[in-house]
Amino acid sequence: MTIDAAPPYSPFQRVGDLVYVSGQIALHDGVVTGAGIGEQTAITMGNVERVLAEAGATLSMVRKVNAILTDRADFARFNAAYALVFTAGPRPARTTIIAQLPNAEALVEIEVIAELPAG
Repeated sequence: MTIDAAPPYSPFQRVGDLVYVSGQIALHDGVVTGAGIGEQTAITMGNVERVLAEAGATLSMVRKVNAILTDRADFARFNAAYALVFTAGPRPARTTIIAQLPNAEALVEIEVIAELPAG
């Protein structure tokens, strides 16, 4: 399934020192890619990182992560891939839920809140 190139939302919003990143999935050139939850998590986090960069932030500034998985059985493999991104503490607070996603090929969707340095 190809995703609309211009969805009706912003990839991020900056409010004061906070950056809210909209849910990202494993999209590459408008198509969901990645074989399995580990690969899709890595691609998704790469997309999160690119959106954060657009907003002037980095993954090290992430304070909260909301992750949506489509299959409870993927939780351990998701955690393993996620731990490769946030390797050192303190790691962001996180909520993980299991739900259907609008794109049936996506196994994970991730949104984050980052805090920019005061200034």
